[in-house]
Amino acid sequence: MAIALKFPGLHKTIRNFVNTGLLNGEDGYAKASKALEMTKLRAKYGIGPIKTRIGEALENFTRPVNWVLWGELAKIAMVIIPEEAELVIPLLRAAETPRVHLLLYAAPHLMYYDYPMLPAGWKAPLWPPFELGILAGRLYFNFSDYDGLLEKLCPAGYGNDDDQSSSLDTQNVLAFLNEWLALRRQGQDIAHTPMGYICHDRHLRSGHPFFMQRTIDTTSEQDQHHVVKDKGEEDGDYESEYESEGCVETVTEDVL
Repeated sequence: MAIALKFPGLHKTIRNFVNTGLLNGEDGYAKASKALEMTKLRAKYGIGPIKTRIGEALENFTRPVNWVLWGELAKIAMVIIPEEAELVIPLLRAAETPRVHLLLYAAPHLMYYDYPMLPAGWKAPLWPPFELGILAGRLYFNFSDYDGLLEKLCPAGYGNDDDQSSSLDTQNVLAFLNEWLALRRQGQDIAHTPMGYICHDRHLRSGHPFFMQRTIDTTSEQDQHHVVKDKGEEDGDYESEYESEGCVETVTEDVL
């Protein structure tokens, strides 16, 4: 018989981070890298497993990344769960000078929702969108981010590095990432996504359908009316020509 765990409340380390903007101590949170290291996938590809306190690998890390605390002073991003976010919001409202900002995770700019509001013109550093994307299982990105991802993940064949051991390490990292992203996506086949292409060392180009921008037809009803009218006038001219040849009935049937 399994007993559901109870939410213990906001840990004092997180509370202090909200109040001061500084992260002190090692209790109450874990580095994002440990979420990756505490999996059997990490050991499978020889990237150094870390055991949990009960000596078992962590394989049920499936909660989505929703809320992020951003500390501008220390440049720290902390992923928190919705229950913690509910307790953080009153602290931010009561603070005369908030030290952190609560962000709703939305790639790639992290600017979908922020409380309190970030300074005008604020831009996230390069690393939070990348690291949060890996943790969250992000599969899609803009083509402008492609080269940066290649540099960070170093897929086989990128650059001029001919070191065989380095190439093997890269292959292991990409193979691990391929399975990790599928795990975060509940077993989804990611092969036909931009991240799937990177994991399989398949090159992307700017004209790929992944990166095509959709356009919306903004033609007004009045403009459409004129277009139809003009087309009708042209059709009338054609019909007058065909009438002289006795072919109107045949043309009408083809159009229908």
